[in-house]
Amino acid sequence: MPEIGVSFRSAAPRFTRPGHKTPALIRRYDNCLADCPHTWQHMRASYFVYILASGRNGTLYVGVTNDLVRRMSEHKGKLVPGFTRRYGVDKLVYFEEYASILEARARERAVKRWSRAWKLALIEKTNPQWRDLTDELAF
Repeated sequence: MPEIGVSFRSAAPRFTRPGHKTPALIRRYDNCLADCPHTWQHMRASYFVYILASGRNGTLYVGVTNDLVRRMSEHKGKLVPGFTRRYGVDKLVYFEEYASILEARARERAVKRWSRAWKLALIEKTNPQWRDLTDELAF
């Protein structure tokens, strides 16, 4: 099984084998980041773990995405068949941002395993009014 290593310039983990050298393309990319810091800002990816609800204390859904605005438009427009469309779960009540998809997916899996009471407490702590946060997204 591969070990998880850390990139030279980012906190994003990357899979490497013991004794495996960094590929030339990644070395060039990392060197470019040192010379062109503005490039890193444009290329940095964000990943989001989010919780949707059908209403206050209603049905909950935990998901992960790399584009929260697009994903929320899909949920609100009921464009994707599945759980959220079937149960009318389209109110964004909580989200977290991560720099790494590995971190975001690990957090999503953890939150999905939480009890309902823990999820409700997390939402209540940051969004006690259960406001729909979709309109407040500013990226």
